[in-house]
Amino acid sequence: MTVIVITNIIGIVITLTLLILLRQHRARPVRQEQQAYVQRIRRERQTIVGRLSDIARTEFEDFAMVSVYHWSIWPIQLRAATEHVSFPAVIRFQLPYDYWPSREARDDFADHLHEATAVAQNTGLQWLVRWDIPHYAVWAEIAFAKIDAPYPADWPALDHPRLIPIGKRRDGERRFWNADADPMGGLAGRTGTGKTVGIGTLVIGCGRAGWDVHLVDGKMTGLGVFRNRRGVRAVGIEPDGPGGWWAVIDTVYRELQHRKRAVARGESIADRPSILLVVDEVPTVLALRRGRTADVLGWNEPRREAQRKLTEIAMQGRSLDVHYWPAGQRLAALVVEGAMRENLSALLVFRSTLIGSIQAMESSAAARLPKMPGRAMWTDVESDGEEIQVYGWSAEELDRLLPLETRSVSDHPRVDAYGWEEVTHR
Repeated sequence: MTVIVITNIIGIVITLTLLILLRQHRARPVRQEQQAYVQRIRRERQTIVGRLSDIARTEFEDFAMVSVYHWSIWPIQLRAATEHVSFPAVIRFQLPYDYWPSREARDDFADHLHEATAVAQNTGLQWLVRWDIPHYAVWAEIAFAKIDAPYPADWPALDHPRLIPIGKRRDGERRFWNADADPMGGLAGRTGTGKTVGIGTLVIGCGRAGWDVHLVDGKMTGLGVFRNRRGVRAVGIEPDGPGGWWAVIDTVYRELQHRKRAVARGESIADRPSILLVVDEVPTVLALRRGRTADVLGWNEPRREAQRKLTEIAMQGRSLDVHYWPAGQRLAALVVEGAMRENLSALLVFRSTLIGSIQAMESSAAARLPKMPGRAMWTDVESDGEEIQVYGWSAEELDRLLPLETRSVSDHPRVDAYGWEEVTHR
């Protein structure tokens, strides 16, 4: 018995030893490749640092810079964008204590730095130069270059009403929201990242393409600029009232029911306009209160009803040409989970926290976006996520892109806006 146990132990030890040796043998090429990569990176880093030191001593003699003081490799997420072209992420040039450069000298320094390193040509990035005069140093940091993306006024919107311009990639290739492939979508992002501009880009594109646009402004501030614009049927700024949040949502919901009944009767709805409903700051709009008092019940009732209608619009609007885009800082809030969240196949996610990015798009990519307004991750049926610059527009351009117009029907969202008989508000 003892001999059998000892034999088994020896067999196990031999097996484990062979497995370890086999694993090491298989991993040897990988380790060699990794070591070669590290050595190449070190050589490239030494080359660029030496080049920058020469810059400090020769090209910028008027700056009296002595050497490169500090450097480090760029963040991991930049490696793919730079195609393994190695540049230090942060460089510090030491200044003499009695030197105070002029504005022209600072601009000249930045131009020479870009020219000498050719970082823009090799990587599409740029140097951000910061003069730290109290500490007598110049800091140069690699950052994403700005992508110039004005709204494409030349896009033939009426010829392609199902393709709504969204933005463009770094290589200049345009990106569109295909309303047939991705009938519902969502916007997310922190305050100040360009979310309102993204909503405006959708509104402009749909309005120019002949759509009917309905807006619910949960912040009660930013979307009023679209009131009475071409194609914009209603903008709800306040919760209650004839033109408020609930009335706007109810208008779209009733048009959805009308189209369902028409299809059930065998009638065509081809003559009905495409509809876009955007609800900004959905968690704010649908926020419920706790308690059982009359005030709490009165507060919660319209919000629960709006939640039910929005969920039905998201689930059934695809085949009826009714499209819903919720927007908020976090799309994974309770109000956009479940059946509603599953129907959001197109996502435009601006810079967010790590948790917010994962909740919105099941990826941390949005948390790594540069701090540039309008930079976002775009996900649709054709891509799992790519970085784009959302098309921008100014107040002056808005008048040209989406001019004001006189309404042929009442702005009152419940006054026969789509030509069907008035129904009781449920």
